[in-house]
Amino acid sequence: IDIVEHQWPMTKLLTEYQTHFVSRRPADSEGLAEIHVVAAREKWGRNANPPPAKRRWYAKYLSSLLNLFNVMLLDDTDVLWISIVLLVVAFANAAIETYQTIKISSLLRSYNEMISPVCHVIRNKTLMDVHHDDLVPGDLILFRPGERVPADCVLVACSNFNIDSSALTGETEPLRKMVIEKGAPETCPHMEASNLLFSGCNVLSGEAYGLVIRTGPRSMIGRIAKLSGRASTKTSRVPLNREIRRFGHTITLLALATAIVLFTIAMALRRSFRNSLQVALGILLAWVPQGLAVTVTLILSISAGRMIHKSILVKDLHGVETLGAITMLATDKTGTLTRNAMQVTHLWTNGILAWAGIGGPDQCPKGERYLRRDEPGLQNVLHCSVLCANIQVERSGENNSEVTYRGDATETGLMRFVASRLQNWDSLRKLYPSVFSISFSSTSKYQLSIHRKSHAQGGLTLYAKGAPEVIMGFCDKIMLDGREAPLTPAHLAAYQEMQNTMSANGSRLIAFAQRPLDSMRFPDNYAFSTDKNNIPTSGLCLLGIVALEDPLKDRVKESIGIMRSAGIRVVMITGDHPRTAEAVSRKCNILTGRTRAEVAEAQGVREADLNPGQYNAWIISGKDMLTMTPRDWLHVWLCEEVIFARINPLQKVEIVARAREAGHIVGVTGDGVNDAAALKEADLGIAMNRTGSQVSKDAADMIVLDDQFASIATGILEGRLIFHNLKKAIQYSLSHIMAEIIPYVCAILFGLPFSLTFLQILVVDLGFELFLTLSFAWDPVEDQAAMMTMPPRRPFNPDLLRPGRRRRCDQPRTGPERRCSGSVAGREQRRNQATAQPLHRIHGRVTNDAYAATLLAGTAHNALVDRELLYWAYLEAGMLEFCAAYLTFLVVFSKLGFNLSDLHRAAVGEYFRSSSPVFVTNHGLEISAAAQVSALCQAQSAYYLSILIMQIWNSFCCKARIRLPYGLFMFRNTKTIISIVGSALFAIGVVYIPFMNAVFRTSYQLNPLFLFIPFGFGAFLLCYATLR
Repeated sequence: IDIVEHQWPMTKLLTEYQTHFVSRRPADSEGLAEIHVVAAREKWGRNANPPPAKRRWYAKYLSSLLNLFNVMLLDDTDVLWISIVLLVVAFANAAIETYQTIKISSLLRSYNEMISPVCHVIRNKTLMDVHHDDLVPGDLILFRPGERVPADCVLVACSNFNIDSSALTGETEPLRKMVIEKGAPETCPHMEASNLLFSGCNVLSGEAYGLVIRTGPRSMIGRIAKLSGRASTKTSRVPLNREIRRFGHTITLLALATAIVLFTIAMALRRSFRNSLQVALGILLAWVPQGLAVTVTLILSISAGRMIHKSILVKDLHGVETLGAITMLATDKTGTLTRNAMQVTHLWTNGILAWAGIGGPDQCPKGERYLRRDEPGLQNVLHCSVLCANIQVERSGENNSEVTYRGDATETGLMRFVASRLQNWDSLRKLYPSVFSISFSSTSKYQLSIHRKSHAQGGLTLYAKGAPEVIMGFCDKIMLDGREAPLTPAHLAAYQEMQNTMSANGSRLIAFAQRPLDSMRFPDNYAFSTDKNNIPTSGLCLLGIVALEDPLKDRVKESIGIMRSAGIRVVMITGDHPRTAEAVSRKCNILTGRTRAEVAEAQGVREADLNPGQYNAWIISGKDMLTMTPRDWLHVWLCEEVIFARINPLQKVEIVARAREAGHIVGVTGDGVNDAAALKEADLGIAMNRTGSQVSKDAADMIVLDDQFASIATGILEGRLIFHNLKKAIQYSLSHIMAEIIPYVCAILFGLPFSLTFLQILVVDLGFELFLTLSFAWDPVEDQAAMMTMPPRRPFNPDLLRPGRRRRCDQPRTGPERRCSGSVAGREQRRNQATAQPLHRIHGRVTNDAYAATLLAGTAHNALVDRELLYWAYLEAGMLEFCAAYLTFLVVFSKLGFNLSDLHRAAVGEYFRSSSPVFVTNHGLEISAAAQVSALCQAQSAYYLSILIMQIWNSFCCKARIRLPYGLFMFRNTKTIISIVGSALFAIGVVYIPFMNAVFRTSYQLNPLFLFIPFGFGAFLLCYATLR
């Protein structure tokens, strides 16, 4: 790898790439001039890595052509040209499958291209957003937490900068990066250089500026992709994948077993080898629902396209349905439930709480004190807000009157507050330049910076801000009337009272502190370093505490109500203070009841002494999680309303893992880099598009394009509709299989003619069946209110069920309620799921932990292909379809002179062929070879059309799962009517167009009156479905 730039001194690096950079004041850099950007793009091209190696279209076509299904079509026939037609059909079928595969792949690519990542680049003296693909060598990139490194870079400035390079090296530990002014030693390998960043790495903390040196295929990850010839893909573990794969394996094994058994029986009954092989191949072809896999994929693709219009982008097709299956939604607060537009409302300084909202004294709420511009302590807080900040300020417009802030919501809210109270505030950074800083992180919960600001003891001043409990732990003094005073218990009590008041309103609290550094210990040239642990974090003076509020997004409260009525538990996981989390939770309906702490206080007992049935809300802090036992976690999932506050990223992952272990299908929403790990751990990660970091969007399975929480509730309805439509389509599609299989069983056991040929099975499965099955993708919701009040389904997922089985079986067997197979618990579990009753109704029946574990870890589930569906498809509708079609088949033969005995003799002998001898029936009727072939073709045509008629009736039976199969809703899907008309015309053409008879072995001589038999059976099927 020819990367040597990390060994160059800074001056040489900037000169070679013609980039202007000011190391002491990076914000004043000019970056790369436009003329150099154009030249670099012409020389090096776009920053796009080589795409993963794709299978050529002809490889996909050959794979489809060599499918067992197409090989079966190459059956030897009596007429050469019919064999040629069958060969053409095989090639055409492979072409259709290849086209569908390519179209679906293209559709998925177009969805993923809707989200184009951007980075912050300095060009032409301006900080701008540039798409990753538009980067060129020499660009100066500003990196912030949560962003992905888009190209190989050399660091030119950084502060407390840590990255995750696991995507490249496999190392999960964060890597500390730093600037090397004189360049790395020549012996330093590029993979170990601390001043090099590689494309694909994630920024975890800190802030840095990097100079792009390699883009596209010249980058490290681009070269690796080129060498490997393939790109890694994340294996989806969504439940639908497992269910479809499991069903496919089951059908395949069943088909093979049935074919082998019947082939063996046929040979044992001394049937010809050709006849026995026909039976075996026919069974294989009939068992496997041809086109069902493509149908499922197409239905998911259509649904994914529909979800795009509802502002939900699905990155994995099989994840479309998972959104409707989730049983728990773990949501972040800021940016997900709230607008992420923080506004300062109050300031506590000088021991006084004052209103600091937008507007003058007239807007000050009654009973509150207005914050005056000359309030003691205000200036100190404002200075700390400006200097200790990770935010870029850009001015534009006439006289630089328009101000743009580039930073997170909290920093932006503080800067707007400062701008309204302090003139020339943005000049403070130039006046007091920074010499060292530590960026805020969700783990440390504080930010620190040291500036050249003189005072009586020296020339450096330290400023810090962050969570009040962290900052106050650094302080032993407080600023009162412009002077430092000892921090006493009275001050702490006043702070606690203020905190309770502000947290109850859902405010976020930020504390500010400073410490003038003594020049005797910290001279002006002192080398501060976190590696040396020489940063003073004690002896600080508390300046004040600011309260910020973030308003809820539109329709959040209503959306959470919809989710709760749908049986989905909404759990808030936030890094905010527990009281703030509680206040926001009550505003948006996540928390409605009395909390565990409130009940314990009211009863005068410890929280640990309460039983789960005595409370239905629990607020758990990150500190509480450190001491929680498995029994505590069991009670957590029994509690109906749970809030997690002051949680760090690792604890967020633990919460998701514990919930999945308890049997929940977990969805996680988030927008920050601290949410990425939890998004990956969840069954379905949901990221925000506009405010979400690139890391969170990369980790997520689904992205909310409009950032509205209400879109998730809409997506849940769509996900449930997708599951219902998939189930309807599969139930419908499987119903005709018995009508294809049993005739082969009859042929081998009773010596009767085949009622369908291989080609006719093909015309059923990939003719009218495919179009009728696809029409279910457009079925509307039968009853939206009923759909969103049903309990979430529990898909079959061994990883979720196995822990539950272990928990139940590991319990001591001291009573009937503790048995692993306890029938009472099983009945209660099924009853609980069937009626979707909330957990608080069963709290009174929870008498011990074993019983509670049984409730939470029950194995009852509503799989995509379950027992009820199979009963209908194979035993009820399937058998009725067979009876209708076979009765019609026999009646046609009877009218043409053949009874059952005649059919047996003719089928066992060499009859029903163009070269067959004259057949004499039991009644003495002589039937020529041509009449034999005509009779068989008419009977098979009747059988074929009977399946069509029964399946049309069956389609209406399958359309109603939560309502009776009557009403206008059955006809709201116009695609159904179109598919029925089209399928009927196609089937009629196969039978009644003369030249089609030679191809498909049908006969236009069939009397349509025979079709009244399946019509009668179809009407009976619809009545049966209604009563059922």
